[in-house]
Amino acid sequence: MESMEVDTAENDSSIKIEVDSGSTDAEIGSNETDGFEVSELKFRHVVKNVHKLVYGSTSPSAAHFIRGLPWKILVMPRPNREGQTVSIGYFLQCNSDSDSITWSCSATAHLRVLPHDVSNDNVDIDKCSKRITHIFHSKENDWGFSHFLSWEDATDPSKGYCSPDYTLTFEAEVCADAPHGIAWDSKKHTGYVGLKTRTLFFTTKLRSAVYQMPTDFDEQSVPLALQRVFYEIQSQDKPVGTKKLTKSFGWESLDSFMQHDVQEFCRVLLDNLESKMKGTSVEGTINNLFEAKTISYIKCKNVDYQSRREEIYYDISLPIKNNKSIIESFKEYVKPDLLEGDNKFDAGKFGLQDAEKGVTFKDFPPILHIQLMRFQYDLGSAI
Repeated sequence: MESMEVDTAENDSSIKIEVDSGSTDAEIGSNETDGFEVSELKFRHVVKNVHKLVYGSTSPSAAHFIRGLPWKILVMPRPNREGQTVSIGYFLQCNSDSDSITWSCSATAHLRVLPHDVSNDNVDIDKCSKRITHIFHSKENDWGFSHFLSWEDATDPSKGYCSPDYTLTFEAEVCADAPHGIAWDSKKHTGYVGLKTRTLFFTTKLRSAVYQMPTDFDEQSVPLALQRVFYEIQSQDKPVGTKKLTKSFGWESLDSFMQHDVQEFCRVLLDNLESKMKGTSVEGTINNLFEAKTISYIKCKNVDYQSRREEIYYDISLPIKNNKSIIESFKEYVKPDLLEGDNKFDAGKFGLQDAEKGVTFKDFPPILHIQLMRFQYDLGSAI
C-alpha cells in the first residue's frame, strides 16, 4: 500500500455528470488496437462543472486499453463524518465490467491533477501528483486516494486548479504487467509462451544442466518436473502450468493458496536442484551461476573498532519505493544504518559506541537474481 491514504472507491453509485473524455494523451504507446501490445499509457479525463459534483456521484472516464484490459479514471466527491464534502477522490479502475473472478493485473501509476494556472501562487505541484502500486483483481478493481485534493482547491478557480468555468483535468500514467487469468495469446504477441508463475527457462546454462540431470520417473522428482516444464515451454503454444513442479518439492494445492513469493519459489527450487545435482556431471552448476558474497559490517564512528562478516547470497531484494532507477535502489541497499542513542553498538572494551551498520558486495555472480520489493507492509493500516 502506497500510504494510509490509499484505498478503494467503495463502489459508490454513479450519477451522470457532464464529462469530456475526448481529451486523451497517448504519449506512450498506441491505443488504436485491442491494447495487448500497450503496456504503458498516459490518458486524461476532463471533468466540467466539477463544483456541481455531489456525494454519491462518480465521474468515470472513457475506457483506455492497456494490456488488453479497460482502464478508467474515477472522480468523486468525498465527505467528512458530518457529511460535508471536503475533498475530491481520485481512483484508477481496471476491468470493472468483467464477470471473471480469476483475473489479476499488477500495475503502477502516477495520478495527477493538471492545474489550469500553474503560475498561481496557491498551486502546490506536490499535491497534484501521487503514485500508486496495486494488484488489481475482481474484488479490488479500483485503487487510489479518497482525499486527493481538497474540495476548496478543486472547485475554487482562484486557487488555480480548475478553470474559470469549473473544468478540472485529471491525468493517469499507467504501467501494467501482463495480466493473469486472462485469455491472452503470448505466443502471438511476443513469440514466446510463459509460465503461469515464474521461470528460469532463459538461463541457458541452467536449462542445459537440468536436461542433463538423471531423473526418477515419479511425481516427486524435481528434475523430471522441471525438464517437463522446460520442454512444454519450447513446444507448446499456450502458457505452461506448474502444479506438478510445485508438487514435486512439497507444495500441495493448499500451500499454493498461501501465495509464496517469487524469492521463496526460486530459493526452494534451486536448493533442491543443487542437492539433486551432487554426484552428477552437472554438480556445482547452481553455485557457479548464482552464488556470490556480501560483507556485513559494523564500524564505530569515534573509535577504531569494526566487525565484519562474509555472507553467501543467491539473490538480492532491492527496495523500489521512491527510487527512480536500479542504481538508486542499489545505493539505498548499501546505505548504512546509524546505531546511536538507545541503539548504540556494544564494542567490547570500548563500551557502547555510535556506529554504522551496513553491507557491501564482495563480488557478483555470473547471473544476478534481483527481486524487486514492490510491496511493503503498512503498519498504520493494521492499527
